[in-house]
Amino acid sequence: MGCGFCQENFENFIGKNHMLGKPDLIAGILGLGSGQWSFLNQLGTAGEGRFSYRFETFNYNIEGSNTYLRVGADATIGGVGQNVHITPIVVPNYPTSLYYLNLEDISVGKKRIRFPRGTFKLNEKREGGTIIDSGTPISTMYKDHFDKVADLVKAHFKELEIECIGSQYDFDVCFRPQGRFDINNFPSITLHFQQDGHDEITQF
Repeated sequence: MGCGFCQENFENFIGKNHMLGKPDLIAGILGLGSGQWSFLNQLGTAGEGRFSYRFETFNYNIEGSNTYLRVGADATIGGVGQNVHITPIVVPNYPTSLYYLNLEDISVGKKRIRFPRGTFKLNEKREGGTIIDSGTPISTMYKDHFDKVADLVKAHFKELEIECIGSQYDFDVCFRPQGRFDINNFPSITLHFQQDGHDEITQF
């Protein structure tokens, strides 16, 4: 809780500004989990067990950033003119510091995989489920689920006549574009979460 004044081991994440006489972009790590020692719970009644935040793409222009963190009564979601969708947090019947969500389906581009209902549900054996963690740089899933997503990604690039070269550098699905590659050729991957209070699926 709080900030550090002598930082170590951040070089690979934020660069080496401190070695160039410039301020580093990270002062410490702030835990917002639901565990006993998280920043949120250390705030006690002042935090009301609530927080909201807005992240931008990693931005070196700190002065122009619209990133914010709000806790307690200030932790409102959305605003005038914003199209905000809400999905409920799943509260397991056992102690955990993780935040679980109800993931219903996944799309690649405009094609839905149509996973059977309950595929991603947390079961009584504490298996499955979908957690959200903004501090994790990659998404992971069970291989059989991943393979279904990967098959649609492969099909997308096959239509563009872009070769799939298989596993490279610890990644399972890699491609070799010919010539200059238009970034707009990447398919969007959409996670469909349960809409708060309804069974419909909301796109984020």
